[in-house]
Amino acid sequence: MSRKFLSIMMVAVMVIAMAAACSKKETAESEKKEETKVEATEQEDEAEPEEVADDEQQPADAAEVDTTKETLSEEDVLALKASIRDSVVNNYITPNGIAVTDFVWPAGNSEAWYYFDLLKVNYTAKNFMGTELEAPNLSDESYKQIMDATFNGLTNWYEASGVDNVNYFESALGVLSIEAITTIDLSAAE
Repeated sequence: MSRKFLSIMMVAVMVIAMAAACSKKETAESEKKEETKVEATEQEDEAEPEEVADDEQQPADAAEVDTTKETLSEEDVLALKASIRDSVVNNYITPNGIAVTDFVWPAGNSEAWYYFDLLKVNYTAKNFMGTELEAPNLSDESYKQIMDATFNGLTNWYEASGVDNVNYFESALGVLSIEAITTIDLSAAE
């Protein structure tokens, strides 16, 4: 019963976090557009060539981050799974001298998956709400290392994706069922 309650609470926190982040993001984008208009007007008044050159580079940098993409394409899912695979192999299997064929994921009902869920909630709260939550703990060190490596694969993929949107991140979490993760072909990294 306690586990179900915690899961429900975790989902509620994520929903609230998403709503707050979306609201905060829209407000920030409106403010940024307004600041850009003011800056453009001020720079036109100054009419200094060097500032114009810097101003021309700024929109190009902003275009590199996609804030509108909300769902994963098939290529995105493949890249996400490859990132998790590479992270597990490079950060757990290889350093511990384990053969890929001998590697075993934690059972589906293991506390390790609950720990993984808490890592995802913490990341969402910190990066989209600006809220620091207490770091989760897991007593089984080998499972902790596996879940940390899996989580690092997720965050490395997201941060390299060029997308900054809570809905896109949540879409990735929706793809990452225990079955989806445990069926990743780890031998493809070799």
